[in-house]
Amino acid sequence: MAFYRFVGAFAALPVLIPASILLLGCSANAEDETAQNSAQDSAIAAASSGQDPAVDADSAAETGAADEAAASGAAAAGTSELSPSETTAAFKAAGFTQVGGMWKACDDPGTPSYSPGELSLPGDLNGDGRPEALIMEGGTFCYGGAGAGYFLLSKQADGNWKLMDNTIGFANFLETTGADGWPDIEVGGPGFCFPVRRWNGSSYQPHRRQYQGQPC
Repeated sequence: MAFYRFVGAFAALPVLIPASILLLGCSANAEDETAQNSAQDSAIAAASSGQDPAVDADSAAETGAADEAAASGAAAAGTSELSPSETTAAFKAAGFTQVGGMWKACDDPGTPSYSPGELSLPGDLNGDGRPEALIMEGGTFCYGGAGAGYFLLSKQADGNWKLMDNTIGFANFLETTGADGWPDIEVGGPGFCFPVRRWNGSSYQPHRRQYQGQPC
């Protein structure tokens, strides 16, 4: 009986093997069909959104070019870094001289507290569409206990830079304004009662003193 069972099982192999092969083939066909359906779905989605996959690379390149143009426009408007020539012009208008690669207005002999002029762009402070530049220079030799002085410059309609104000201390631009939309400047430094300077149409002059927005 064992022999016949063995022969019967062996005889059934030709039936079982094609069946297993058929199942594998069906599985592979199902995977292929799934992949095809996924590709078709992606193509339909791209078509419905108005996008052409063939121009994705061109679109990315155009976006990069637009971003670069926007950055160049921002720089021209004074909201980014100035060009080297504009930086030089601003420093010179503030009375700085380039010494050993540093911009200096203070004749500091080389004290440890000294730091050369550094330019930043606070934006268009008076709303005339042209940028302003703020230069800070540090050191107790020239600026005493405050340890720094500021130089505020404005780009003029003729393209030149004009020194609007400079004094010992740190410039804090306030929401209150003087003539021509120029912001009041709170001059920071040691102490708890700070002077506020206001533009009178021709220059910044002392206007009041305050601490945390309150008169003092």
